[in-house]
Amino acid sequence: MISDEFKCIYLHPPRTGGKTIEKILFDTNPQPGSADHSSVRDILEKNSKGMFDSYFKFAFRRNTWDRLLSIYLNQQRLNEHDIGTFEDFVSGRWVARKVRSQLDWFMYRGQFCVDFVGRFEHYDEDWKRICGCLSIEYEKPPHINKSKHDHYTSYYTRDMVKQVEKRFAKEIKFFGFKFGE
Repeated sequence: MISDEFKCIYLHPPRTGGKTIEKILFDTNPQPGSADHSSVRDILEKNSKGMFDSYFKFAFRRNTWDRLLSIYLNQQRLNEHDIGTFEDFVSGRWVARKVRSQLDWFMYRGQFCVDFVGRFEHYDEDWKRICGCLSIEYEKPPHINKSKHDHYTSYYTRDMVKQVEKRFAKEIKFFGFKFGE
């Protein structure tokens, strides 16, 4: 999402708290399935490189294992797909075909193109930092579209943890994610 008013670009991988940003910064009324999930590549294909380079680019990222559980529970809630159990979801083709690495939103031609990537786990603290970069008054962010579940670690078997490590190895290494953190 691009804001000419604030001279910023917000990149929103699914299930990283993006509807909150859409509500606060872009004054939208987020609905399920309404998010703009444009990547750096998508934005560069439709806009000038000069604009892109001059705007503050930011995003939030989320621990891979936590994010996968949130995606699964959201798909169940929306009843969009018969995805079976969480174990089926992690080990099946659904994740392989439908769930992209968060790096896909931030990389273009092998280059990391984002000025700041906040941590979902430190959302409020990182939102304050973003507000400072945008010279806007801090407002405590509401948690919109929150999935309700126990700590993500309780949903995984050892085999599932390893499957996620293999499938998302580059993302996990790049961000330093660890299972259980």
